[in-house]
Amino acid sequence: MHRKNIPARKAKPTSFAAIFTFVAVLMLIIAFTALRSVSSPHQVSSATLTLQVGEVSGYRLLVNTVAGPTQRTPYSLPYQKQFLDGNLRYYMSDAILTKSSLSEIESWAKLHHVPITNPPTIVGPYVLDHSGVFAITSESLLYADAKSASADFHCCTYVDRQASFAHYQEIPAHLGDEATAFGGILDSPAHDPHYEVQLYAIRWRQGSVVSMVSIIGAHDVVFQDVLRLAKIQASNITHSF
Repeated sequence: MHRKNIPARKAKPTSFAAIFTFVAVLMLIIAFTALRSVSSPHQVSSATLTLQVGEVSGYRLLVNTVAGPTQRTPYSLPYQKQFLDGNLRYYMSDAILTKSSLSEIESWAKLHHVPITNPPTIVGPYVLDHSGVFAITSESLLYADAKSASADFHCCTYVDRQASFAHYQEIPAHLGDEATAFGGILDSPAHDPHYEVQLYAIRWRQGSVVSMVSIIGAHDVVFQDVLRLAKIQASNITHSF
């Protein structure tokens, strides 16, 4: 008996629908993996959102304060219930903390009955004798979502803030999702603007984080000095999420 040669069946070409389904599933897997790898506000430490020691060389970290929801306020507004935690860091120039600098500052303070503090209140001839930034403040407040952070950003204003400054000015600022900035010669009990530091500050919201960076320094410091530091802090925030 002769067997008929039955031709082998040709494999059906993979359909377009099957390819599309495979690619779609693959993209969903990639997207889900990426979402899992992105930090949420609850997973981020506020200490990573402020300026780090290595980013402000020549300055000594004097204050590193962590604030939780109960430390934020004795009463809870709706957005403050979403406040997770905050971090404040205060850096002072190494040059300020030398014996000769401290002696110069304290002598003038005693002469004009300005309270002597630790760290020192920088006033007097030192302000005119030196140049650059003397101290840096870096703060970040972390909220559970952007809506709560925005409510904090818009909630409160400083009443008569300009009364504490000579040559006070509001400054246009563009950083994060929304920002505000100001500057002037910071007033002290001696009331002599020639011997008092210049201050610049920028406050901004970046997603679920509300931050502020401020500097005090000689009369030659400019707004770009604080903006440069704020951009470094903004980069830290971006890379933390």
